[in-house]
Amino acid sequence: MEKQPSDGELGLPDELAPDPDLRAARHEIRAVAAGLRAALAADEQAATGDRPATEDGR
Repeated sequence: MEKQPSDGELGLPDELAPDPDLRAARHEIRAVAAGLRAALAADEQAATGDRPATEDGR
């Protein structure tokens, strides 16, 4: 039985995707995911008080 990709796994590498629109969509999805990860990290920093010091030292 062939292993099916799970969430977060793709069946084919992007360069082997048969459709250029599919390759473009995968690229866009990854870009959005990276932005969301960065926003979540910033939110987590703000929530835990690990904010970098401001210009006035606070």
